[in-house]
Amino acid sequence: MSVKLCSAAQCTACGLCIANCGKKAISFQLNEYGCEMPVIDQALCISCQKCKRICPAENTTQGNPIKTVYAAWSLDEDIRLNAASGGMASTICHYALDRGWKAFGVDFTPDQGAVFIEVSSDNLSRIRNSKYSYASDTLPYDRIAEAVSGGKTIFIGLPCQVAAVKKHIATRQCPADNLFSIDLLCHGIAPRQYILQHLSAVKAKKGDTVFFRDPQKGTRNYYFSVIRNGRTVYSRKVEEDDVYQLGYHKALIYRENCYNCQYTNTNRMGDLTLGDFSGLGKTKPIAYSGNNVNCVTVNTDRGMELLNALTAEGLISIDERPIEEAIQYEHQFIAPSVPHKKRTVFLEKLRETGSFEISAKFALKQERNRYHRAKYSGKLLLQELSLRVITPEMRRKVKGMIKG
Repeated sequence: MSVKLCSAAQCTACGLCIANCGKKAISFQLNEYGCEMPVIDQALCISCQKCKRICPAENTTQGNPIKTVYAAWSLDEDIRLNAASGGMASTICHYALDRGWKAFGVDFTPDQGAVFIEVSSDNLSRIRNSKYSYASDTLPYDRIAEAVSGGKTIFIGLPCQVAAVKKHIATRQCPADNLFSIDLLCHGIAPRQYILQHLSAVKAKKGDTVFFRDPQKGTRNYYFSVIRNGRTVYSRKVEEDDVYQLGYHKALIYRENCYNCQYTNTNRMGDLTLGDFSGLGKTKPIAYSGNNVNCVTVNTDRGMELLNALTAEGLISIDERPIEEAIQYEHQFIAPSVPHKKRTVFLEKLRETGSFEISAKFALKQERNRYHRAKYSGKLLLQELSLRVITPEMRRKVKGMIKG
């Protein structure tokens, strides 16, 4: 009897089936849309059904209802300013490492894309900032299980990844109390191939560092930047015709399962949930700047203990907020992202060409034209103002200086 894995509309590419297949019969392959999907080699499969039993998409993991919501931020200004929001993920890992705990988070490199790493004092800064690309086949399940078996461990990932890690350590009979799980408030995530193709298209693949929210431009301004040897070689805002950022923020380019996500609700996978805080101050006034602040939901007693410990150590500042302030303004607490109206057009073009860049530009034509019209109108306005301000005599003098 042949075994069928879950559909593309369900599969998060967590890779748990691959990690737990004793016959090594499952591997990731790219489908016609450049999405990583697990595929079974039926010649090796013995129909044990373990992949079906362990799959988080087919066996829903019960989440924890939100207990409390806080606005929170790191008191280390360097961490806070270089993080996407308030620097909470970095601060939690810093706290863990100081106590000899293990920690796992996501790095991003231009040649590999998003990858899970074991965090150390040397690479702690690498897990800061957003990574709008999926880290899939790199989840080090056995290393995480080993760490949890040996002592306290922090795992920071998307809700679907947290669910998978919890299932894995349960299968390995690791002490669950050793795991502190942090899930990230996720709008959806794009396949790895898309960002790798995009970096090649903008001739920035050989950069050293990629920022999806460049700290030098202010993380709240959403600049996508590539740095090489300390120099910025590419930098665009979402509205400045960077098709990857535009496609991401317009919900065009996510994995199919993201539009059907079972984790977009107030039952959270992690002990804590971290995200932006769009609604901060909209329900109840604040007496501080709302910039570079995390929304933190406390979902378990252990999560509260960790947050209190960070506060007692003087590492963070927290302010309890109304729960509705988070839920009302962060849509991912309510429902999955709605696909862009040209999602089908994008996929058809991608299947036809195999090119992310061509397909995204084609599907986002209306948004891109709007940007170019606005840019052109701005240039005309500047030209008109310069004609009114700069006199003919001034122009003649400038021309004379250039010739001289």
